[in-house]
Amino acid sequence: MEVVKLIIVWVSLGIIALALIWLIIRVIVEAKAMKSVIVDVSKKTEHLRKASEAIVKQQENLQATTADLIKDVQDKKSAIQYTQSQTKDLVRRIRTAQKHIVQAFKQQNTDKHEM
Repeated sequence: MEVVKLIIVWVSLGIIALALIWLIIRVIVEAKAMKSVIVDVSKKTEHLRKASEAIVKQQENLQATTADLIKDVQDKKSAIQYTQSQTKDLVRRIRTAQKHIVQAFKQQNTDKHEM
């Protein structure tokens, strides 16, 4: 009977040893698998960081371009308004000159008729 108990104890210890070895092997295999996953996630994170930096840079470029376009539009608007103002002033002067010329001709005609 003692021998059977001794065999059962040794078989139990053997099973526990095999279970521990299997557990250690599974932990090592899973750790290696996790390492490759972590490396892959790190690479993707780096790629996303670079893409984010590129997007920020592009956004800054777009903001600068937008500011330049707004300034250009304002400059052209001012130039058009100046040209419009000058044109209106020129038209007023031409009308005034036309009135003076018409009055001068009328005066000249009335002077001729009076003589």
